[in-house]
Amino acid sequence: MAKQILLPTEVRTQIATTFKISRTALERALKYQGNSSRDRMLRAAALERGGVTYLGESVSNGFMPKVETVGNYRVLTQRLTDRVALRINRETDTVSLLIDGQEAMTQKEVTLKQWGDILYSLRHLYDKLNS
Repeated sequence: MAKQILLPTEVRTQIATTFKISRTALERALKYQGNSSRDRMLRAAALERGGVTYLGESVSNGFMPKVETVGNYRVLTQRLTDRVALRINRETDTVSLLIDGQEAMTQKEVTLKQWGDILYSLRHLYDKLNS
């Protein structure tokens, strides 16, 4: 997963409605796929509304995430903080990032390496924000 700004779906909808743009245009801006003045403005609006920049860093050797894990074989939730969790659904083969209980991002067909990278990036970001 590459660098992007993560937001709950509800906030994405609010931004798209406020600025009268398509969800596709907003997604492109949040995923840094463009750098027009509109893209920069949309990213600033997302960050002002609580968006979090996911840097897409790769996991380092020996990294063991500090997470609370609950669930069963089908659906597993890994809570990194009170506000941030990953939900792994083996039936749909998806990993969802939850911020304040709301889905901020869903990725299909995630490999074990990608899952580790996601956990690493989120833990690293959390540690930076709280240091």
